[in-house]
Amino acid sequence: MLLEVDTMDDITKFLEPAIPEHHLDGPPLDAQEILRADPILPPQTLLETSDYVPAHKPIAISRYTKREFHDLEAEKMWGRVWQYASWTFDIPNPGDSTVYDNAGYSAVIVRQKDGSLKAFENSCPHRGRKLCTEDANIKQIRCPYHAFVWGIDGDCRWIPAAWDFPQFDRENLPLREVKVDTWNGFIFVNFDPDAKPLADYLGKMVDQWKGWDFTKTRYRAVTAGKACDANWKAVLDAFIETLHVTGTSKVRPPAGSAPVS
Repeated sequence: MLLEVDTMDDITKFLEPAIPEHHLDGPPLDAQEILRADPILPPQTLLETSDYVPAHKPIAISRYTKREFHDLEAEKMWGRVWQYASWTFDIPNPGDSTVYDNAGYSAVIVRQKDGSLKAFENSCPHRGRKLCTEDANIKQIRCPYHAFVWGIDGDCRWIPAAWDFPQFDRENLPLREVKVDTWNGFIFVNFDPDAKPLADYLGKMVDQWKGWDFTKTRYRAVTAGKACDANWKAVLDAFIETLHVTGTSKVRPPAGSAPVS
């Protein structure tokens, strides 16, 4: 059956008959209750629940506003944790590369000829010049300052006017590697050479997401990016909950959320 709907009110009029009357003005429906009431049950993955319980501890405002805390995060956290950097389908071919920047750290991730991935500090070992500034398919990595050249495997290929750089041995001037690994189609990097394996870092998440295979997903609806003049946690907070939707968007509140008169 095809339903022709134009507005949220149209959608709601089809949904409300399926909502038990005692829930219309009561507590919000449990997601599992809604799914199990459907005559066509969804995949088992959607019916699974988690035993995670949030700590519900207050967070000091200073963690969002103080430059000192921001700098501590860069020093103590971003240089040591695994962080999502790209999607495997973004760099499928040998030589495909992508640049990841965060909190003063920068890495360039390159697909190798054998299909593996390597990541390097996006900084020339000579004078620290940033090597790559955009995603591209590359045959080499060339410093835009003194034109030193590295292969996509990170080995130094050429030092121009090498006699002027007696302190450098081309055979011993590779790009500094950054730890890189993949999980479920996503690419992660870690700037700490002593970091534990990605699988250990993800912990329970690996098992919790076993029903969702993104390694075969190639469809991309849209790609969007925006620089926000805000602390990263404030932005993240807005995207990990949906309770703000009815307040900021012109949609009807869900059943069980009737306004107080």
